[in-house]
Amino acid sequence: MKDNYKTYEMGKGLWRIEDGNVHNYLVEGTERSVLVDAGVSRGDILGAAQTLTKKSVSLICTHADHDHVASAPQFDEVWLHPAEFERFLVQDIEPVPMRPLWDGEVIDLGGRSLTVTHIPGHTPGSIALLDKDARFLLVGDSVSDYGVWMFGEGRCVQSYICSIERLIAMTEQFDTLHSAHGSPAMPPDILHDTLEAAQLLLAGKLEGTPPHENASHKFYKSKRTGFMY
Repeated sequence: MKDNYKTYEMGKGLWRIEDGNVHNYLVEGTERSVLVDAGVSRGDILGAAQTLTKKSVSLICTHADHDHVASAPQFDEVWLHPAEFERFLVQDIEPVPMRPLWDGEVIDLGGRSLTVTHIPGHTPGSIALLDKDARFLLVGDSVSDYGVWMFGEGRCVQSYICSIERLIAMTEQFDTLHSAHGSPAMPPDILHDTLEAAQLLLAGKLEGTPPHENASHKFYKSKRTGFMY
């Protein structure tokens, strides 16, 4: 453990680094490693990652909400989809050079690779990262049994539905989804519940409950997932 981070080995060169209620993931290849997301606190997440690997560590952010970029200034640059650049720039952190990640781009780590899939909806530039050999998909905030935030600037339920449909079409390529919130490992069939829930939300057929008094949004629960909307 480094600072307040807790680390868990998940097998196949994958570790989970816990920062509060945020799951960040370290993926190690034979030549280098990547940290997927940079947490909500401003501790030494790079140091935590370096206790797990001797390879150099680069940073990829699945999107640029504040709880995924807090420790980004520890890195020389951050890789993320260009549709997230503006969101990243308004976060209250020191400037960090941004490198674009495009849909379909393959990130070679040596002996394994991660393929970028653009999945807008939760944010305009949200991405998933597929490890075809280890058969897992890192989905950031876009799929979760904790619930997905879909209120506020940049969220779009219609785009989200298209993105979940795209992930469903890919399910023969992975056995596990790793989320940033809620259960860190989920089966692919949660995507069908997620799609159904999003369609019901868009159609106004889910009943929402305010999470607290004077809340500007409600929580809409359906089967194994839900939305803050």
